[in-house]
Amino acid sequence: MAPSEPPPINVEAQWCPEAVTEWYNLTSLPDYKRQCALSRDLALQAKKHLCYLGWNFWHVDKKGRWELRYTSPITGKNYISLRRACQGCIEEGGCSGNPQTVQENTLVRPPSLPKKPRKYTTKTRVCKRRTRDDDESSDNDNDIDDESGEASSSISMHGKGKVLSSIRRTRHLGEGDSQHHRGRATVIPWLIDNNVVGLYSAVFCYGANNLVKTGKLWRSAIACDCCGMLFSPTRFEAHARCHKHRPTASIFLEDGRSLLDCQKQALSSQQNLPPLMTVEEEMNHREYQNDSICAVCRYGGELVLCDRCPSSFHLSCLGLENVPDGDWFCPTCCCKICKQPRCTQDRAKNVDVNSVLVCHQCEGKYHIGCLKALGYTNMGKEQDHVDNENWFCSGDCEKMFLSLQKLVGKAINVGADDLTWTLLQSVKSDSSSESDLIWDGPSQIENKLSVALSLLRECFDPVIDAFSGREMIADVVFSRGSELNRLNFRGFYTVVLEKDEKVVSVATIRIFGKRVAEIPFVATRMQCRRQGMCGILMREIEKQLTYLGVERLVLPSSRNVVDTWTKSFDFVRMTRSDKYQFLDYGFLNFEGTIMCHKPLVR
Repeated sequence: MAPSEPPPINVEAQWCPEAVTEWYNLTSLPDYKRQCALSRDLALQAKKHLCYLGWNFWHVDKKGRWELRYTSPITGKNYISLRRACQGCIEEGGCSGNPQTVQENTLVRPPSLPKKPRKYTTKTRVCKRRTRDDDESSDNDNDIDDESGEASSSISMHGKGKVLSSIRRTRHLGEGDSQHHRGRATVIPWLIDNNVVGLYSAVFCYGANNLVKTGKLWRSAIACDCCGMLFSPTRFEAHARCHKHRPTASIFLEDGRSLLDCQKQALSSQQNLPPLMTVEEEMNHREYQNDSICAVCRYGGELVLCDRCPSSFHLSCLGLENVPDGDWFCPTCCCKICKQPRCTQDRAKNVDVNSVLVCHQCEGKYHIGCLKALGYTNMGKEQDHVDNENWFCSGDCEKMFLSLQKLVGKAINVGADDLTWTLLQSVKSDSSSESDLIWDGPSQIENKLSVALSLLRECFDPVIDAFSGREMIADVVFSRGSELNRLNFRGFYTVVLEKDEKVVSVATIRIFGKRVAEIPFVATRMQCRRQGMCGILMREIEKQLTYLGVERLVLPSSRNVVDTWTKSFDFVRMTRSDKYQFLDYGFLNFEGTIMCHKPLVR
């Protein structure tokens, strides 16, 4: 006999139509061909999508055991298996279109079980998406799990200033588009989402002894035609006994394109953005000639303007009481040697050349006259305000840059469970030329950066800067530069943590020489949280920074998660005096955030 009560049905409602289609196709294969962990995950995701559409789940007593049944909300038809329910859902059009409303479904057990089996339906609470006003607090949007210390982001932006055109919020898993992006940890879903390849496109790979393996592209993997197993591109290449170890270049579509060609096509369309305007061009389109917000706190108000760059500042943020007389240069534009905006040596000789060199690693500015006075000879071209490529202020900065370039693209094993930590930097960034670096295929790094960007966009809404009109997250990931200090992201690297060749956690980092490094963005994939992934990512970052001799690490934190950063990651809040020590560094900060730091080299 069956138990007195049916087992509880705990299925959350989520929009994931691909899971329904993939589960139906997977169950069309013989049983022995679909015994993999992915099939169990797809079954759960398919149920979540059915629940989202309002399907009823109920139990029936079948020869002494409870079996699950499914009822369509459209036709009222009952289905005896998940496969048939998925087929019915597809035929009803439940796998097309867009999610309408985010729902939280809880299946409620009846107080008593009648003699005749009955249907148990879901009790649905509809949660309408709400737009927060600019001045509304975001304290409920937790970006870090307080229990586990798992960080999804180091910042939570909410604001009143002009720098952000949209409110910064972390998307919750219940939102429709969060699940829609869940498969972007490998190249295949990214190519599908960019309309470069189609779902279920046929692919093949040539192996040893003229062996050819064929398969179909699913969102999550490649389904092999010969065995029905699901493989990542790397494992599909190995399955075909191809020993090139370049899966994207070895796997081809029927039209002759390789996955590598598809990646190039997707990157070309993704990076086909309007070019960055120079500051001079921006000024012609604006009523003001300087930035409208403070470069330190990101708020507007009464600002003092730099006479060399477009940056603006509050007097209080600089520790000043009165507006300086005459020309005034901000701390970032002052020479690291004489600490003055104009060269002391040139003024002593009644010369007003004021030529400047910029260090490629720490981004410090140095008067050529001050360098000559110290006997420095390696100064490249002596032009006014020279931003020489690959010029370094010291041997330490040059050594650090070369060490970082050796790390780029190199996967480092961390912990167990096939976890790898990789440092990335765009080949097209301002910080390095394509000829300086050796890549395994011209788009391997770019592809991983695009996947990392997808993860950051999954966790954050777009951050559009009002001054330049650019999306700041993409500019950080692809290391794009600007004459405006707070929008100059040339030196940024991206760090990815991968598990089974899928990106699970991402951080962006910039190193200002040995003195300090910053990490403005940290994100962990939604389904990988509470597993310590952020802790592993951060520990390896700190380990590598310590090897490089970096003394301090800085990050912006939202108010609602600052305790997690301080208690679980040993950061402390920066005092006003701490901030004054780093005014000459253009940290990426956000309005309303709390700057935190921690020492690395003791």
